Parts: sequence; structure tokens; C-alpha cells
Amino acid sequence: KEQNLTVLMVLHELTQAVQYSHYMAVIKEGHLVTSGETNKIISDELFRDVFSVDVQLDTFDNKKYVRVKGLVE
Repeated sequence: KEQNLTVLMVLHELTQAVQYSHYMAVIKEGHLVTSGETNKIISDELFRDVFSVDVQLDTFDNKKYVRVKGLVE
């Protein structure tokens, strides 16, 4: 932000996506599901619906972590 740069990253590792993005676009099967400030759009329900995984969102040392608890059938 200090240098007024934009970086576009494509990630499938959920914790990295949550930790390193200020703004996120979530895509499923080629369609935009949601987008916005990361801390406002991420939720257990979003990960369940998009990735079919049950997760727990944790914060430790001011960093967010996504802990996958299992697959959703």
C-alpha cells in the first residue's frame, strides 16, 4: 500500500489467500461468487459453499489462519 502498487495473485492455499490479501475475489467453476475486502467476505459458510470444506477461521499473532476440519458431502 505504501508504494501504491497492485499485485494480482492466484492462490488455492486458503491460509495464504486470507493472510496476504486485502481484497479478494472468489471464483467457483469460472463464475465470480463474491469479492470485497478479505476480512469482510471470508466466512466458514463461504469456504463450505465454494470449496466443499468445513473450516475454522482462527487469528493468532494478528494473522488469520484457515484450519480445514474436513470435507463436506
